Amino acid sequence: MKFFNKVSLNFIFSVIGFSLSLSLAFTGCASSTLENSTAAQITLPDTQLKEPVQKDFEFVRLTGNLCSLLEIESHDKPEYKGIYELMNAGYPKEVSLEEAVAVANKFAQCRETGRTQPLLRSEEIVASIRKWVCERDAYFDDKKKPCEEFRRIAESGKMPKGSFIEFGGGLQNYRGYNIKAWEIHLRIRLDKHRADLKDVPSYSRLIRLNYISSEPTKDF
Repeated sequence: MKFFNKVSLNFIFSVIGFSLSLSLAFTGCASSTLENSTAAQITLPDTQLKEPVQKDFEFVRLTGNLCSLLEIESHDKPEYKGIYELMNAGYPKEVSLEEAVAVANKFAQCRETGRTQPLLRSEEIVASIRKWVCERDAYFDDKKKPCEEFRRIAESGKMPKGSFIEFGGGLQNYRGYNIKAWEIHLRIRLDKHRADLKDVPSYSRLIRLNYISSEPTKDF
């Protein structure tokens, strides 16, 4: 009887020892897997860990504190003159489409509606120009050369001197309704036909038109 008890105890201790060995082995594997996973996360390329760096564009810097300069009370400040010229005469030299879009998005953030809209992208402008049958659909008279200038923007990624991207807030009191919208236009030849002059030719391409809301015009 004592012999059998001794054998049983030895068997039980053997089973317990085997179980502990398996537990330690699995723990070691899990720890190794966790370490490998952590190491993999640590060695991710920098491009996946960091946000893209914003380029330091010249005209983005020149706009400075743009939103405050666009306030009526700031229009007499010397800094505003440069902004006014940019909006009405376009860029004084050729700039990249990427830089022009960055400036346009900065202007958009100064408007209540603009802050709610998706940012403009260079690809959106390129696609809009390529989709446009300019010689057929453009409203300006002398179409050939201006249409070539628009296509050149799409193909070269360069904005010519006198070009600018502008925004519009929508239509007011249209057929008895106040219509709120967000418009983006690409304009060229502002150096020859300023935006602040009346009765001058206008050369523009509508890039985006988003209708926001409408309500009946209130009678005062």
